[in-house]
Amino acid sequence: MESVSNKVLDQAVELLGNPDFSHEEVEARLQASGVKEIVAQRLASFIPEAFGMVAARHMKRKANFLTTFNAHNAKGESEEIPFSAEPIFAQATKKAAVMYAEGAGPVFEAISKRSSVTEVIEDALATKTFYDGVVVAIETGVAAEVYREGGKAEQEAPSWKKILSELRAVQVERGELVLWGRK
Repeated sequence: MESVSNKVLDQAVELLGNPDFSHEEVEARLQASGVKEIVAQRLASFIPEAFGMVAARHMKRKANFLTTFNAHNAKGESEEIPFSAEPIFAQATKKAAVMYAEGAGPVFEAISKRSSVTEVIEDALATKTFYDGVVVAIETGVAAEVYREGGKAEQEAPSWKKILSELRAVQVERGELVLWGRK
């Protein structure tokens, strides 16, 4: 599985940071600039989730994150794929962490609001409900088979382990909210 250049990552971040562009518009604009369709799908799907996880990391909430996401195979069945098989997620998480450290501005906020993680946390806060054991699964438009080409998932990079361990430490006021994770 290939990663993307910083230039392409930055372009996708800029597009996703514009709340006027839908997910589909972001993909179309990336493709119009020469990005392959599958790469545009991966960028538009995983950058928001990475930003949402980084945002959640800095809230006064505690969350446990799964190390997998869901993708549908050719039979229409959902499969769990390790995040380590998606280098764009690791790249986006690093980018999000840097942007947050430099002062999370409107672009960071717009991107993280596209995330299912942010949506679940905002719903829990708005309704003042506690989600004990909730699992948020990312369903991507990317076929599961993409991650099996070559026969194996990508090896987990040491820096990925560090990023994931840092994301596990989000504090919660009452109990534990589990996102992308199982107790």
